[in-house]
Amino acid sequence: MSNIELATPLRLTYPGGVAPALAPDADFEGRWAAWVGRGRRHEQRARRRLLIWGSVFTIGAMVAYVVLGS
Repeated sequence: MSNIELATPLRLTYPGGVAPALAPDADFEGRWAAWVGRGRRHEQRARRRLLIWGSVFTIGAMVAYVVLGS
């Protein structure tokens, strides 16, 4: 095993002394609800596509098996 040494030491403190306080976001809940809604719609679309293309592939494989297997 080799020893890994950093070329520059890590700084664990904020340069100004104390990190500035973050102001609460007033519209966070609205943006979060929109994000969750978009994610839910995307998941529903992806599941629907998977179901459709999975069915098409399965039916095509069955037809090919019957036609080429005989």
